[in-house]
Amino acid sequence: WLAFTDVDEFLFPADPASSLPEVLGAFEDHAAVVVPWTLFGSARRIEKPDGLVIDNYLLRRALPECNGDTCAYKVIAQPEWIEECDVHNHFYSDRFAVNEKGD
Repeated sequence: WLAFTDVDEFLFPADPASSLPEVLGAFEDHAAVVVPWTLFGSARRIEKPDGLVIDNYLLRRALPECNGDTCAYKVIAQPEWIEECDVHNHFYSDRFAVNEKGD
């Protein structure tokens, strides 16, 4: 699997009892999984606190980043199915990408 993310972005399973490899295992028959791009803010902090970003910045938008009917997603793909890609678009041979619900 190959995740197309920025250095300041994190991927983790919604169920803390699962691991990312376990979750991705359910999507082996698909070229990729697209996950909603959700923005976290400053958590109303003025100064950076000690500790990890994932422990200190917990406030996020209620909904994924959307512009009208189009929502932004991050892609986790199986490289062997990528035919062509750029920073925001991915094209697959023989298989399709699905969302986290398998749709």
